[in-house]
Amino acid sequence: MIRQLEHYRRRGCRVEVIYLDRHGRFSQREVVILSIRGGRVRVYCYAKDGIRELIAENILAIMPAKGIAS
Repeated sequence: MIRQLEHYRRRGCRVEVIYLDRHGRFSQREVVILSIRGGRVRVYCYAKDGIRELIAENILAIMPAKGIAS
């Protein structure tokens, strides 16, 4: 998963991630990956209109955002 995250970070493209939040609930967000460091992924989240930090091991899937050319 880190390899995929790094790939999308380098490209700077908008992606959809599915992850487990801190309460153990599934969440799907459209984000741009800003950095990956120490098992944490800093993203800009379009739904929250701000910077968020995700735990890399809780990211279950990542794919290019629908309707966005990558």
